[in-house]
Amino acid sequence: MSDGLSHALAEAAAALDREDPHTAQAALAPFADQLADDVRVARLWAGLLHHASSPQGIERELARFAQAWAHDPEVMQIAAAGAVRWCRRHPLEAPARREPVARAAAECLRRAIHARKGGRGATERHALHAALARALTLVGPAVDDDALHAWETALTLHPEDGEGWFGLARLHTLRGRWRKGLEASQHALTLLDVPAVRWNLALCATALGEAEVAAQAWQALEHPAHVTLEGGAVVPDLPPVEVCLTPATLGLDGQPAGGDWQVEAVWVQPLSPAHGRLVHPTRLPGPADFDDVVLWDAEPESFRPVDGRDVPRFVALAVLRAGRAQTLPVAGWLPYPKALMRVDAALPLGCFVHSFDPPRKGDFHGKLVFPKGLDPASALSALEAAATIAEARIAPIR
Repeated sequence: MSDGLSHALAEAAAALDREDPHTAQAALAPFADQLADDVRVARLWAGLLHHASSPQGIERELARFAQAWAHDPEVMQIAAAGAVRWCRRHPLEAPARREPVARAAAECLRRAIHARKGGRGATERHALHAALARALTLVGPAVDDDALHAWETALTLHPEDGEGWFGLARLHTLRGRWRKGLEASQHALTLLDVPAVRWNLALCATALGEAEVAAQAWQALEHPAHVTLEGGAVVPDLPPVEVCLTPATLGLDGQPAGGDWQVEAVWVQPLSPAHGRLVHPTRLPGPADFDDVVLWDAEPESFRPVDGRDVPRFVALAVLRAGRAQTLPVAGWLPYPKALMRVDAALPLGCFVHSFDPPRKGDFHGKLVFPKGLDPASALSALEAAATIAEARIAPIR
């Protein structure tokens, strides 16, 4: 091995250890033509994949690895793990951009499984099937049967794999199979007592309405949970968070909302670390609206500084309960910024108008919010009268 390559490999390895992908890539770049021939270059290059900015770039690199290194399970697992990590770090990417990366990772692992088939030991086969299952889990519902089969194969090869049982629990959770997700989480906990497993257990128990189970899980995570008289597991005094609604969010019927990929971040008042109530109406059509109770995933997608604190932004998994309000889109014109305050003051109890943007003189878009017991026609009649008092023009959007 040349001194130049030796130095580059050491520099790249050290850079990857400290999460410095730019230095690692710069060190390896002069030796990129050796990726298909030198396993040391291949392993370090594979370790860079999750830092990529382009999903198409990851797909191209995975194709290169699949072509050159299907016979080397370690290289293939490193490359696939990088792609899986990238997908997990970008949960709000449109499926059309995210899922092909997971598919390409799965294809790498399938090639590794079939290369020298029958010549691998149980430990190696288990690792490859578990890695395949993780990749297929992120492809989405279209390959759900394949993902289940991969997890079943991996766990048959190694029934005491706590990480594997947790992976199976995550698959069920992401598909809204709360009972199976809870059972797999409980089994995983007997083998792997870590916070992520307890969190997923609490999440599934919350979705199922099993308050005692959820409360015990939160308490084990040092959250002061208790069961309310209404039968819910609550952790008091949690600050508001942002939750992202997407077409993949499961509605009250247990099905994804569907439609074009749009993401809306909404403010939610948590009832526990995993569920809470929307505190304002939504701008986009979607699975949830004001006062609905939603369930979100454990890992924040990002953080945003607001009023001196970093507010976590989570991804909504499902709508758990409908709220006590209904909404209608409205638009119009305001004669002065505080006109909406006068409108709200003149509306019946429980009714108000929410503006999507800070109120100002001029055009206005928002929603009328009113109790479910109030007839929409009566609510609109009250809005018309209140707008007249405020000298504003507000009407429903047909």
